[in-house]
Amino acid sequence: GGTPRRLPLPGSDLPGIHYLRTLEDSDALKAAMAHARKLVVVGGGFIGCEVAAAGVMKGLDTTVIEVGPYLLNMAFDEPTGRWVTEYLASKGLKTRCGERAAKFLGRDGRVSGVETTGGATVPADLVVVGVGLAPNADLAKAAGIQVDNGIVVNDHLQTSAPDVYAAGDVARFFAPVFDRHLRVEHYDVAVRHGKVAGANMAAGDVAFTDLPYFFSDMFELRIHVHGILGDHDRAILRGERRLTDRGGFIQFYMKGPRIMAYLGVNRKLKEERAAQKLIASRREFLDVGPLEDPTVDLAALAG
Repeated sequence: GGTPRRLPLPGSDLPGIHYLRTLEDSDALKAAMAHARKLVVVGGGFIGCEVAAAGVMKGLDTTVIEVGPYLLNMAFDEPTGRWVTEYLASKGLKTRCGERAAKFLGRDGRVSGVETTGGATVPADLVVVGVGLAPNADLAKAAGIQVDNGIVVNDHLQTSAPDVYAAGDVARFFAPVFDRHLRVEHYDVAVRHGKVAGANMAAGDVAFTDLPYFFSDMFELRIHVHGILGDHDRAILRGERRLTDRGGFIQFYMKGPRIMAYLGVNRKLKEERAAQKLIASRREFLDVGPLEDPTVDLAALAG
């Protein structure tokens, strides 16, 4: 479906620098962590933060270098992204936000640290780079199939070549709820895509109508997202940004009067299902009070 974007920096070929994509990559990283003491993760997106959290949990001195002002800045609004950044710091994760990796440093034939654009040297005996994915669409493009930030498919996951289908990270699929094409890099969508594409390749007539979805687990955080995070004009917080023994919080991402996405942090499945219904209904909320008020039952609101 895709290939990790590589950093063409001095020292990028040093042993001890890992990219995470395949099962073999995961096994190699797990083995390397068992012998490492200092981990540097380049990239503060979901992959980077999940790897960093795993490093801290294994007792590694772990630092994330992120070009943005806070972690997960490509996904979350600033207050939520800064809250997550502070939460991870409270667990022992170090961050260097607002900086890029400039050079990989080596000693005795393997990586020994990362030099940042801010002039800092961050020691490391293990480096993981997570700076995005490039969809593997070259073959489709060479075959004359429509390609635009991935392989373009309809709601049946059919490409511009009628007998060719695409699914998963590489597929830029039509989402009827939002009336647009999207590409989602998450295994849950890839699994559901595969079932729909397979059915249609076997002469079925199945449309993919599910909302885009992904989840992420870091320490005690359980993050679930439905819809499109990247297209909103305001965020509506339901509850407070904190974790208690009763759970976390919910945030709705709005564009005009409609909900574009739901973010649930340590919330109940019942609420998540209700939010899915609210998004899919394209209901207009001229008054967002019921969405903000945690005493309003979301299931009752969804009907």
